[in-house]
Formats: sequence, C-alpha cells, structure tokens
Amino acid sequence: MPLVPNPKKKGMYYQCVNGCCTHGAMPNGKPLGVPADKATRAARMKAHRVFDRLWSGPAATMTRRKAYRLMQKLMGLSDHKAHIAMFDAAQCRTLIQRLHEHQKG
Repeated sequence: MPLVPNPKKKGMYYQCVNGCCTHGAMPNGKPLGVPADKATRAARMKAHRVFDRLWSGPAATMTRRKAYRLMQKLMGLSDHKAHIAMFDAAQCRTLIQRLHEHQKG
C-alpha cells in the first residue's frame, strides 16, 4: 500500500492501489491503525464521536488516559490493542453499545 500526500489535510496517508482502503500516517510514515474500507472508516468515526465525548469538550467526565483505560476494560483489550483505529466495524458498534450502557450505569 503506497504512502501518498493527503489532499484534505497536511501530511501523508496510505491508500491501496484501487482506492478501497486508506489509513493515516504519522509524520515519520508509521501507519496510524490498520487499513479500512469505507464502512469501517465510517464506523470508526462514529465510535470516536461517542468515545471522545468522555474526555474532550464541555461534557467531558474524565481524562483521556482514564477514557482509554475504560475502553480497555469494556472491550477486554490490552493497552496496545485498545485503539479505535485498529477496530473493525463490529468492534466499533460494540464499543458504542458498551459506552452507552456504561453511561446509563
């Protein structure tokens, strides 16, 4: 998968030859997460919108670090695997569901 310039924002990203999968890259070229098709990218964005409310913005209820620890616990994952950029669409749906259940208490 080649590393190409990102036309929408500064930096680079990885894109497969036929354009079906993409994922971001750090400034040094290291991949951010794993490649995803359009449906998985949409699921990841939705999961991030729900998850990020925990630690970012006026309604934040915890620090970013605590939010990621909660994700680890809810998903039963290690700190190395508890990243939405590594999730498939089903994992994103599970995270959203578990976050809603957690918030209802």
